[in-house]
Amino acid sequence: MWNANYIKSKKSELANFLYISILDIVAISETKLTPKHKFSVPGYCVYHADWNHFCGGVMLLITNNVCHDQFMLPNVVNLEIIAVCLYLQNNILLLFVSCCNPPDSPVPHFDLDSLFSSFDSVALVDDLNCKHTAWNLISVDRNSQTLLSYYLKTLHLTALITPYTYIPTSDLVSLILLSQSTIYCPIH
Repeated sequence: MWNANYIKSKKSELANFLYISILDIVAISETKLTPKHKFSVPGYCVYHADWNHFCGGVMLLITNNVCHDQFMLPNVVNLEIIAVCLYLQNNILLLFVSCCNPPDSPVPHFDLDSLFSSFDSVALVDDLNCKHTAWNLISVDRNSQTLLSYYLKTLHLTALITPYTYIPTSDLVSLILLSQSTIYCPIH
């Protein structure tokens, strides 16, 4: 997940990065787009949940060669969220979700429950505004304790901490939470 801090001003940077990296799926937070903004990237389908003044908007870019559909999540109240259903090999469906939890807002258990009960295979890429020493950060906050507790009590989840999302000067990390059946499902 990339924190863009206003994506419109960084569109050429994003296009160059995508051209060099050749990524199938890109999750972006803090897009700061409003409903009046149109945003497109050649070769990608673009889905975004617009800035609601609590979080700065989230976006998913899915390359045109990945079979998918946008998925509307029911009963998600506090998270700013966008989701797609990916069609994987062997007729497996994967719900791929990008979300943001507003700073200083508690991590909502019921929203996480709603997400992970929607599909057998779920990948949640997030900016839940959590800090914890277990993720090689220098401090611990309330949200990270809640998320870690949720993770430990919900045994069907596997958490992946991706070191390349950690920016040493910012004390932030993005997390990827996967349901157990997601781990070995390659994309077409």
